[in-house]
Amino acid sequence: MLDSRTRPPGGRPITWRVALLALLVLATVPAAAEAKTFKVDGRVKGAPTAKGGAVTVPIQLTRAAGNKLRLGTRNVNVKIKRRARLRLSGSDAQGASRLRAAALRAGDRVKGVTALSRKAKRRMRYTPRPTLKLKRVRVIRNKRRLAPPGGGGPPAAPRTLEQVLSELSGRVMSLNARVGEFGSLPQQIEAQKLQLEGLGTGLEGVTAAFETLTTNVEGRADAGGAVALQLEALVAQVEALETSSSAVEDLLGQLESGIGTISGVLEELTTLAPLLSSQAALIRQFPGAEQQVMALDEALRRIEGRIGSAEAALGTIGSSVGGLNAAMTALTNSVSAVAATAATVDLGTLQAQVNGLQGEVTNLQGAFAGLASLNGAAADILGLEADATAIEGIVEILCTSMACP
Repeated sequence: MLDSRTRPPGGRPITWRVALLALLVLATVPAAAEAKTFKVDGRVKGAPTAKGGAVTVPIQLTRAAGNKLRLGTRNVNVKIKRRARLRLSGSDAQGASRLRAAALRAGDRVKGVTALSRKAKRRMRYTPRPTLKLKRVRVIRNKRRLAPPGGGGPPAAPRTLEQVLSELSGRVMSLNARVGEFGSLPQQIEAQKLQLEGLGTGLEGVTAAFETLTTNVEGRADAGGAVALQLEALVAQVEALETSSSAVEDLLGQLESGIGTISGVLEELTTLAPLLSSQAALIRQFPGAEQQVMALDEALRRIEGRIGSAEAALGTIGSSVGGLNAAMTALTNSVSAVAATAATVDLGTLQAQVNGLQGEVTNLQGAFAGLASLNGAAADILGLEADATAIEGIVEILCTSMACP
C-alpha cells in the first residue's frame, strides 16, 4: 500500500509541522499581548488623501490624547478604511448620520481608537508625522464658535479674576466627576436607555390589538366605511409614536456626544487650571487673556446649569416610561375588549366604542411628546456641545498666548 504524501503511515503525527506551528504561535503571542489600545481625539487640519483602500487624514491631537499617546508630537495622520461610513453628529451635521472618510474637512473633530505596541510607539517618536490606523471612528461637526475678546457678556454677579482662578480647578474637577468616562451622568444615560427598550414591546402590544380589532370589523357584513377609516387613522397615530420613542434615543445620543466633547475639553483643563490659578499677574500681561479666562468661567458655569437640567430630565424618564407602559397596557386592554364584541354588537355601539378609544390614543400621544423633549431639557442638551466647542476655542487662544504645556 502506498503512503499518502499528506499523512504519514501508521497515523504518526507530522512532528516538524507541529513544531513550526508552535514556533509561529510563540512568535505572535508576545507582540499581540504587548499591543495596547489608545483613544484618539483630534481635529482635522487638512484635506484627506485617498489611496488604495484607505484614506489618510492629517489631524492635530488634543493635549490630553497627545499626552497619553506620547509620540513626541500632536500632529499625526490617521488612516481610515475607504469604504467606512463614519458616525456623524454635531450642530453642523445638516441631518446626516453617516459620513465617508474622504468627505472629512478641516475643523471636524475625529474620535476613535488605535492599537500600538511599545516597539511601534518608540519607532513613531522618530517620525516627523506618525500615521495611526483608526477604528471605531466617529465625527463631530460643529459650527466653529470662538469666544470674542470681550467674553460672552457680563456675568450675573461681579467676579474678579482672582476669584475665578481660585475656583477654576474645583469647578473642572466637579464637572469631570459628573461627565467623565466613569462619571455619574454617563452611567445614568445607560440606565435610562435600558428603561426605554421596554417601550417598543408596549407599542407592539397596542398595534397587535388594533390589528385584531380591524380584522373583526372588516369581517362584519354591515361594517361601515366611517368605522374602518377611523380605525385606520388610530393605527397611524399609534405607529407614529415610534417616532417619539426614537426622538428620545436620538436626544440621549446628542447628550452622550455633548458630554463626550466636554470630557475631552476637561482633560485639557485638568492640567491647565492649576497652572492658571496662581498666575493672575501674568495673565494680565497678555492682551485679551483676562477676558478669555472670564469667558471660560462663564461657559463652565453655563455648562453646569445645562448638565443640571439634563440630570433632572433623566431622573424623570423612569417615571415617564412607567406611566407610558401603564397607559399602553390600559389601551391594549380597551382595544381588545372592543375587538371581542366587534363582530356581534350593532354598528352604532361599535362606533361609540371606537370613539372612546380616540381619547386614550390622544392622551398617549401627549405623554410620548413630553418624553420626546425630555420634559423641556432638549434645548439645554443641544447647547452642551456648542458650549464645549467655545471652551476649546478659549483654551486654544490662551495656550497660543501663554505657551501652555
